[in-house]
Amino acid sequence: MIVALVAVLWLRALVVVLIDRRFAPHLAGPAPDPGDPPPLVSIILPVRDEVLRLEPCLRSLLGQAWPRLEVIVVDDCSTDGTGDLARRLLGADPRLTVLSGAPLPQGWVGKNHACAQGVARAKGELLLFTDADAVHAPACLPHAVATLLRLGGDVLTVVPHMECVGVAERLLQPAVLGGLLTVDSLVAMNHDRARFTLGNGQYLLFKRSAYERIGGHAAVRDRVVDDLALAKAVRAAHLKLRVAVATEVLRVRMYTSFTEIWWGYAKNNAAMPAVAFGLEGSRLRRAAGVGMMITNVVGILVLGLAPVAGLFCGGLTACLAGLALAAAVTQRGLQNRDLFRIPWAWAVTLPLGHLISAAISAHSAWRTVTGTGSRWKGRVYPLVR
Repeated sequence: MIVALVAVLWLRALVVVLIDRRFAPHLAGPAPDPGDPPPLVSIILPVRDEVLRLEPCLRSLLGQAWPRLEVIVVDDCSTDGTGDLARRLLGADPRLTVLSGAPLPQGWVGKNHACAQGVARAKGELLLFTDADAVHAPACLPHAVATLLRLGGDVLTVVPHMECVGVAERLLQPAVLGGLLTVDSLVAMNHDRARFTLGNGQYLLFKRSAYERIGGHAAVRDRVVDDLALAKAVRAAHLKLRVAVATEVLRVRMYTSFTEIWWGYAKNNAAMPAVAFGLEGSRLRRAAGVGMMITNVVGILVLGLAPVAGLFCGGLTACLAGLALAAAVTQRGLQNRDLFRIPWAWAVTLPLGHLISAAISAHSAWRTVTGTGSRWKGRVYPLVR
C-alpha cells in the first residue's frame, strides 16, 4: 500500500531529524583557540555577477577570528562590476587578493575553473571554498578547523542556516533542501563506510593534501554539481569526509526570487544523475539518468500529496495517511525552526511545496530529453553532466 510506505518514509525522516538534532556535530559557542602556530587558511571565493551579495560575504571572511588567513576572490568574467567592487571595498587589506578569471576553457564549468585558478595562487595548508551568498560569523572558521581536527577528517562540509525571506523561498527551500537532508543522518554520514555522503559548496574545508590527492577541481571540471562530485571523489580516495551543523555561525541565502529558485534547482536536478550515479556517456546510460529524474518527480509528488489524499479514503488508509501527515508536518516543522528559522506553521504548505518542486524536476527532465540544457548566469549546461 502506497500510503503505508509513505508513512514509513516520513517517520524515518522524522527520526533522522531527531538524531541529528541530538548527536550531529554542531559548530556553536565561543571561538576555540586556534593553537600555536595556527595553520594558514586560504579562502577561495569564486564570484560571477555577485555585486549585490559580495560585500557582506567578503567582510565576514576578513572578519574571521583566525590569525593566519588569505582571501582569494576569483572574478569569473562578471559583467556587473563584481571584480571592481571587490577591489574597491577592501583593496587595502593585505590578506585580500582579487583575480580576474581567465576565459572559460572547453569542458569546464565556470565555478570549477574559478576555484582551480584560486588554488593556484593559494599558499595555505587548509583550503576553504565558499560562495558569495554565505555570511560567516567570526567564530565560524575557528570552529570548522577545530571540528575537522577533532573528528579526524580530511575534509569538512557543513549545513548552514538557510535564510528564507520571501514566500517563494519559504515554500520551496524546505521542500527541496529538507528532503536532501533526510536521505540519511549526518551522524551516519560521518562514518567512513557511509552509504550516502553530503557536499555543500557553500563551505568545503580541505586539507591541502586531500585536495591534491583527488586531483582538485580539475577532476570534476565538467560537473555542475561540483560539491557532491568532490565529496564522492573524497570517498573514492578513501579519505575522511566529515559533516557538521553550522546554523549558529554560517547563514546562506541561496536565491532571492521564484525565478532564481526555479532555474537554480533545474540546473542541479539535471546534473544530479551523472554525479550521483555516473549515468552519462552512452545513450542507454543517459536514458537511465532521465528515468531517475522522472522517478524523482513521482517520488516528490507521492511524498507531498499522498498523506493528504489518503485522508479521504477512509478506514485503515485514512489512519495511515493521518500518521504520515503528522510525521511530515512535525519533521518539516522542526527543520523550519532549526535550519530555515521560519515559523512552524509553514510546515502545512508541504503539499504545495512538493508540487512545485516536482514541476521543477519535470522541467529539468524535459530540457535534458530535448537537449536544451539548463541555463545559469548567462551560461548553458547542455544534457546530463
